[in-house]
Amino acid sequence: MINFSVVHNSLFILLSIIFILSTINPLKHRYEPIIDIEPQIIKIKDGKYVKIDYIIYSQIIDSKLYRKKKNENIMKLMRMKSLYILERIIRNMPYKTIVDQREYIENNLQTQLNDSLRKYGIGVERVALKNILEDSVLVSCVDKSSNETHKCTSEEVGDIPSYVDDHVRTDYISIFQYNDQIIKSRNKDIYDQVEVGKKYNARIKILIHNDQTENYDVAEIISGIKK
Repeated sequence: MINFSVVHNSLFILLSIIFILSTINPLKHRYEPIIDIEPQIIKIKDGKYVKIDYIIYSQIIDSKLYRKKKNENIMKLMRMKSLYILERIIRNMPYKTIVDQREYIENNLQTQLNDSLRKYGIGVERVALKNILEDSVLVSCVDKSSNETHKCTSEEVGDIPSYVDDHVRTDYISIFQYNDQIIKSRNKDIYDQVEVGKKYNARIKILIHNDQTENYDVAEIISGIKK
């Protein structure tokens, strides 16, 4: 005769063990397929610096090989190797070339990082550069202005339409001189930090459109320049 009480207790213990094991990560360092690399300052051509952040998309291509390396911090290793490779790729490039060659840099970094990590069972599918900012250039604020735009909606009171001013938008525009470029910034934080006629250390970025035209923008004011 089956003792259901014993069976019930044994089943309960077995399920408890399975649950506990399922909550334990067998790897010391959890694998993350997408790694967001924080902004890095890298020295480039002519003694200048660039600030770059990027994303690494990867996957485990050999689970047995990856498990052999489970005691190593693969995520930290990926960050260190990717930064080392990126520095070698761009160190002899001027800033504008780095911006123009974004796709080449992404593909080159992906290929070299993938080759470097295959022995850990990791394959790198893609690398995406996010922001590429020239670190600390000199700009002059030549003008600034704020303009209010009113949006009106109509309401009918009887047969007479009336217009209600229900929305006001303010544009904050700062205009800078950077070498031979005139840069127009629409960032309120930038507007609040600058005064016309003064010079600033700033970070700029180049925006490349689908038709290959370029626009410069001031990404950040670092400090003012004392006369």
